[in-house]
Amino acid sequence: MKRMSAIGLMFVLTSWSCAAAGQVVEEFDVGQAWSVPPTASPQLYTQDGYQYVLYYDADRYLQLAQRRLDSQDWKHHRFPVQTRWATGGHAKVTLVVDVQGQVHVAAYRRDLSEQPPDPPATIYYRTERPHNPATLGRTHIVSLDEPNPGYPTFIEGPNNALYFEYRIGWSGRGSQAWNVYDLKRRQWKALPVMLDGQGQRSAYGGPRLGPDGRWHCSWVWRETPDAETSNIVAYMRSDDLRHWESIAGESLTLPITADNKKVVVDPVEQRKGLINSVRSMGWDSDQRPIISYHKYDEQGNSQIYNARFDDGQWRIVQATNWDFRWGFHGRGALGREVNVKPVAPASDGRLRQQVMNMRDGRGWRWIVLDEKTLQPITEAQPDASRPEEAVTPLWQRQRDKPESDFEARPMDVHWLRGQGKGEQPGTQYWLRWEVGPGNRDRPVPKPWPNPTTLRVYKVVD
Repeated sequence: MKRMSAIGLMFVLTSWSCAAAGQVVEEFDVGQAWSVPPTASPQLYTQDGYQYVLYYDADRYLQLAQRRLDSQDWKHHRFPVQTRWATGGHAKVTLVVDVQGQVHVAAYRRDLSEQPPDPPATIYYRTERPHNPATLGRTHIVSLDEPNPGYPTFIEGPNNALYFEYRIGWSGRGSQAWNVYDLKRRQWKALPVMLDGQGQRSAYGGPRLGPDGRWHCSWVWRETPDAETSNIVAYMRSDDLRHWESIAGESLTLPITADNKKVVVDPVEQRKGLINSVRSMGWDSDQRPIISYHKYDEQGNSQIYNARFDDGQWRIVQATNWDFRWGFHGRGALGREVNVKPVAPASDGRLRQQVMNMRDGRGWRWIVLDEKTLQPITEAQPDASRPEEAVTPLWQRQRDKPESDFEARPMDVHWLRGQGKGEQPGTQYWLRWEVGPGNRDRPVPKPWPNPTTLRVYKVVD
């Protein structure tokens, strides 16, 4: 189904992720998605005149929807992969299209069933012919000797390089590893393990490409599956994912372990408020990385902190002044009572950042920072009469009300930014996903909401 709509008045909005404008020109209904809990975030990808959506359908089967950008019709490919996991907060699906047009799909198990029987933790499919889902076949992406590759992520690098990030081992007993794809041989090759938990802990985080063309890796360690055992904020950088150095330019030898002092940003101890799920990394106007995270202040209250390397040391500055404590602990997918998004330069020469806590009822809001000192200057609440201060663009806010009439538990609307290299200048694609809340990885009691509609929006400046 295709919907056409237009907003007569255009607003220019500044957001942490992009300078978003407010005109929706097309809407495309993709299909019915499993909506009981957030099993795995759908993926939206556009390239070479094609668009893809990867998701779990109404029957919990993995689906790949494809359309040509000049068509409103979706073709669907259902994988013989079904999740029976009740909540699936840690499940994950990932999608990428390489420079040859081959489609790569991976799904993290967390209780995948059906066919094939007893699949490995990460199931990987790849097409044999460009942009032809009918030729998708299951193959291998990591060594058959690896018993539990988890949290798969495809990442695109410079010069059309394609990488696959995953965890070896388990929560509290894992290491971060990467593979690189050989386009000529159509095979994956393992790179050296980057972050080694030595069988005693896990690393949460990994390399991301920065605006300076370098790879920046920020992470925290966690001693057990219990989230409150997160500790130590760390950082390193690289030009090629093979040779690494500290922020001070000191050469590093892989793998990095928890006793390496050269990479420490903030030596936060266990149970001091650090958590792997509330972190971000942004850049200032000089392209210097700024690492943001949550920990407790001296009074034991929850706060957001920003860290940047200045004058030979990490400058760590408190960004919020909250008067409550988010006392998280335990296993399972934790709901976030606090969150933070990356710092980014503002048009007025200062820095802006979005922060959120669930206690004051205001949702996401801006903090303005002094770029030289990182000290907070002002805090702005979203104001519909001042679109330049809005955290989300008007067109999203107009569609944020759930369409589901399910009343037993609140439904949430999630907006997922499209990926890929197929967007035209001034055009963005967004995916709207309506789903119920998680339940700490425990079964969700009935009644359950009906499946909801996944919808793609084309937005132009």
